[in-house]
Amino acid sequence: MKTLKTALTTTVLALGMTMGNAAFALGDACNDFDIRVRNLTGSEIKVTKVEYADYDRGIYRTEIRGNQRIDQGDTHVWERRLAHVDNDRTNLRVSYRVKRPNRVGFYPERTINSGDFICRDHGSRFVTIR
Repeated sequence: MKTLKTALTTTVLALGMTMGNAAFALGDACNDFDIRVRNLTGSEIKVTKVEYADYDRGIYRTEIRGNQRIDQGDTHVWERRLAHVDNDRTNLRVSYRVKRPNRVGFYPERTINSGDFICRDHGSRFVTIR
């Protein structure tokens, strides 16, 4: 009986520690955050990457990769969970290419930063590309 109690206690403690670490990791995320990119360039753009700053670790984390096309005057919204930056200072870095007018293809990639802000659950940030 004593061996069973010891095994049960050990299992409960280990499970509690594991759950605690998982809860902590999830708690450090900025949940349901809207990244809004507005295109005011006069041409179609292609967003190739969206990153956010994790100042605590001194890195940028890639959130979106691809070729999301946004027409002139339109806004595209991504709802994301930004890990490791809940209630922390961060910024968004958007990489994009502008369509060449009256020609095939896009200009070389450019990058724009949103400026620093505090990331909070259910928040949003606009990045306007001109």
